[in-house]
Amino acid sequence: MRTWQRRWRAGSGGEWSRRLIKDVEKWVKRPHGKVGHMLTQWLTGHGSFGTYRFRIRKSQNARCFHCDRGQDDTPEHTLFRCPAWIGERDRVESRLRRLIHIDNIVEVMIEDEEKWRVISEWIEREKQEEEWRREREG
Repeated sequence: MRTWQRRWRAGSGGEWSRRLIKDVEKWVKRPHGKVGHMLTQWLTGHGSFGTYRFRIRKSQNARCFHCDRGQDDTPEHTLFRCPAWIGERDRVESRLRRLIHIDNIVEVMIEDEEKWRVISEWIEREKQEEEWRREREG
């Protein structure tokens, strides 16, 4: 595990995933938490994000189509910056009874099964709805 952790920290690419999952051993040995399709997309920054879709030439631009801020649609923007998701973020934090942010979200998820469920369902729901909208709009 120490070797894996060292390689994880020193790796190239995957900066977003490394920012979220700081401790490989804690992540691997967590006693709960299924990683679904949308959660995987969010953890990797791939899939239904404007920045990724633009990079693989599936979109004309990387902009978030939920807000008028002209921001790129990144995993960070979707959950933590986009005003379209403020209400849901607030509900999640209320249910957790704590603030969540980029630097603690995975640590909160692995604390216990209920926190994992609340956060992963939120991510799965938000990204699934966004993916459906993108498919309808072409």
